[in-house]
Amino acid sequence: MSWRIENKLPQSPAHRSYGIHHNDPRKVPPSEYHVDLCISVETEVLPNSYGIINKIIPACRCATVRHIGSRENIIATQYLYEEWLPNSKEQRAEFPIFFHYVNVGPQVLESEMITDIYLPIR
Repeated sequence: MSWRIENKLPQSPAHRSYGIHHNDPRKVPPSEYHVDLCISVETEVLPNSYGIINKIIPACRCATVRHIGSRENIIATQYLYEEWLPNSKEQRAEFPIFFHYVNVGPQVLESEMITDIYLPIR
């Protein structure tokens, strides 16, 4: 957040907030859980003391579901993996599941948080 504030990148359509979830927090110890927290930018990120770097979420087909409420336990993710995917004719793509945090910030009530979940598929 400090890097975002220093670089004047407020939450907006030009600077969306994402999380790329590399593994399942229910299946790995907390020390092994890996998520990349991201902000969309249109320019190259210069070297910085925070370790912020450019990465790209590739264009791909995705199964998508919207979750409204707390981000502590997003059960829509479990639905995509455990119910929708096995019952569809789709297969997971190589890129991990990612979340678009539609509204973020201290002014957003937990009950009003909106998160779009994207499961990349082939």
